[in-house]
Formats: sequence, structure tokens, C-alpha cells
Amino acid sequence: MKVLVFLFCFFAVAYSNDWMKSPYGDNDEFNTKARFGDNISLQCNDSRSLPSERTIYKWILPNLDIADKNYNKSYKSLDGDVNLKVIEDGEFLLISKVQEEHFGFYYCVGSLTNGEEFVIKKGLNYNGYYFGNLWRKYKKATIVGLSTSLPLMAALLVALAIHSRMTWNDEDIPIEMKNIPLHLLEGAEENGIATPTKEDSVIEKQPVSIAYDNRAYDSDLKDSDYYSQGLTTL
Repeated sequence: MKVLVFLFCFFAVAYSNDWMKSPYGDNDEFNTKARFGDNISLQCNDSRSLPSERTIYKWILPNLDIADKNYNKSYKSLDGDVNLKVIEDGEFLLISKVQEEHFGFYYCVGSLTNGEEFVIKKGLNYNGYYFGNLWRKYKKATIVGLSTSLPLMAALLVALAIHSRMTWNDEDIPIEMKNIPLHLLEGAEENGIATPTKEDSVIEKQPVSIAYDNRAYDSDLKDSDYYSQGLTTL
């Protein structure tokens, strides 16, 4: 359940900007995508069927500058000479060496032959920075990197497992616990069987495992005597 809630929140945040900017969407007709330093052109048209005989007055830029038919502005940038220019009687706005200040909305204002005015809205990277199709750009490098790194990671894990197996040291295990079968060790104290110690083994001059077996055998004899006496009494 928590995973589903997390996924829902993730996609809600990821696509919230598109919901808020509806109905503009992110289609190429409305939003022109350009990388830094690209040269692009914005045309005064949209999906509506506007007559070819029309008069375009001006373009309104994102910084609210007015670009009329004779607009031509240039300045220096780190990417080179930047230029904004209106051509073909206002039909196109050319931008060379796109910069961050060019991102936003553009408005083309004009009128039809019947006197009706119109405004066409265009976007340039209005969703933010555009770095091109990154998957197409890095697809080959990503595939090569994964095909190379995955076998190396698998080999590293195998090497670590072998190293851990070969360097295993049981010195930290108490000596009285060594060579004792696990099924005998479990519950030994509960059954009244004392676990042999190192001192016991030295005194008796017997290996620990033998000392343990002797004590267990003696205990079993005591238990058998107890039960035999009980049966006799009954």
C-alpha cells in the first residue's frame, strides 16, 4: 500500500506542471524546443485556418519588448553574437544563439482583411531547459557501460564470497563449543547437562567432544535410574 501511495505522489509531482499549463501542452507546434546556442525561427501561425492575406503588426517578446517589422537586435554572449530579427513582414521571428532569457511566451499580433484582429501565442522552452533527446544521445554509451559493469560486479561479488570463505576464522568460538553436534548442544542446559569446559577437558585428559559425550551418557543413566525407580514404585 505504501508503495502505491509513493508511486502516485511521484507521478503527481512529475506531471503537475503539465496539468497546470494545460491547454498549452508540450506539442512541437506550440512549444519550440531549443538547446543553448541553437538558431530557431517562430512563425506567426497556429492550427487555425487563417487566411494568407493578413497584416502582422508586431511580436511581443517574453521580456515585453515590442518587435515590429523592422526589429533587429544584436548583442554579445558567451555563446557568440545573439540576434533577434523579424523578417517577411512579421511572419517570422528569428533568434540566433538561444539564451535563457529567450525562454517563455511570444505573442504575434495582427489583423485580417476584414479588420478583425488576432493574437497567436507561441512558446520557446516554456517548460524549462531543453538538452535534446538525451536517450538518443547517450543510448550507446549507456548500453556499453551496463554491459561492461554488470559482469565486473558479478565477478567482484564472487571474489568477495570466495575470500570470505577462505579467510573464515573460528577462533572467536569458545573452545567448549567446538566439535559439539548442534542437536546435542541445543537445550543442553535446560536438560541439566552441563556443557564441558576447557578445564574439564584438561583435567580428564580427554578431547572436549569425548568429555561432553561422557557427561551426556552419565546424565542419561541418571534419568533412566529415576524412571526405573518410579516404575518400580508404581
